[in-house]
Amino acid sequence: MKLTYDPRYNIAYICLREKTAQVKTIEVSPELLNDSLTYF
Repeated sequence: MKLTYDPRYNIAYICLREKTAQVKTIEVSPELLNDSLTYF
C-alpha cells in the first residue's frame, strides 16, 4: 500500500497495489473526478 499527499490540491491518494491498468480520469464536476480502469 502506498499513501501520497498533494498539498497543492489538499488531496490524498491511496494506492493498494502496483499499476496493472491504464487509468482514464473523467471530470464529473470541478470537485469530483472519477478514475476508470482499462486492464490489459
